[in-house]
Amino acid sequence: MRTKKMSEDVEDQREQLCVKIRTLSMASKTLEAACSKLEEANKLLSGENGGGHLKILEQKLRMRQQYMISQVEAFR
Repeated sequence: MRTKKMSEDVEDQREQLCVKIRTLSMASKTLEAACSKLEEANKLLSGENGGGHLKILEQKLRMRQQYMISQVEAFR
């Protein structure tokens, strides 16, 4: 009786692990695709034609960060 219960518990855990592995595998593939797209975008932005655009985006990002920091400090 005890062995049967343990076997069922092991099987349940195995099924749960399989689901988690499949989920993790899908997330890994999604992350890999996003990383690839980011690398491609970075190459395009840092290329000869995109160098100026990259600097403008970096400046906008810094301004946005400063604005967000000032908003957080205002709530303190």
